[in-house]
Amino acid sequence: MEQFLAERYVSQTDVAREAARLRELASSADVHLLQTVYIPDDELCFFIFESESRERVVQLSRFDRVSTAVMQ
Repeated sequence: MEQFLAERYVSQTDVAREAARLRELASSADVHLLQTVYIPDDELCFFIFESESRERVVQLSRFDRVSTAVMQ
């Protein structure tokens, strides 16, 4: 399994709802949402996923960007 960082602009009031929605979608796509990091000043949210492939994460939802991530 690889890890991927996806980013999306999300208002502060929508962060919890978006994370819950993605967690539900991910469970049906063999993708795991590991963590959500929100930057309130920029209204930017980073979602860290684990998946067999980047394509599965991209297909999960329309992200502004999906990159391979290395967590240590």
